[in-house]
Amino acid sequence: MPKKEQRGLTDEASEQKKLVAWARDEKTLLEFPELRWLYSNPNQSSNRSNTTWARRQGSIKNAMGRVKGVPDLFLPVPRRDRCGLFIEMKTPTGELSKDQEEFIRFAVNQGYTCIVPTSGDEAIMLVTNYMEEV
Repeated sequence: MPKKEQRGLTDEASEQKKLVAWARDEKTLLEFPELRWLYSNPNQSSNRSNTTWARRQGSIKNAMGRVKGVPDLFLPVPRRDRCGLFIEMKTPTGELSKDQEEFIRFAVNQGYTCIVPTSGDEAIMLVTNYMEEV
C-alpha cells in the first residue's frame, strides 16, 4: 500500500479515536449517557491486506458475518423518527465505496441516520446534534 494511503488510514483511525474518546469521557456521558453504547464495527480492513495473515483474517471475518459497506461505528439510540446512527469516518479526501453507498442508502430507507464526517471534530458536532434531537 502506498505511504499516502497508509497516512490516510492512520488519519481516519486517529479521527475515529478522537470521537470515541469524547464519547467515553465522563463529562460527555453525564450529558449523553446513551453514548456508552457507541460501538465499532470490526469490518475495517487491515493495512496489511496483502499478507497471508490478513487474507486469513478476512476469511474468518467473512465466515463470522462481515458485510462489506457497513459503517465504522453504530449508535443504537433512536431520536425523533430515526432508529439509530451509523457513522462512516473518512479523511477529507476519502470517498465512499460502492458498497458503503449502497449500505447507507439501505440504512436511510430503513429509518437510520447515517453521517460521513471527515474529522473527529465534525463527528463530535454531528453526534451532538443527533443526540440533542428529541
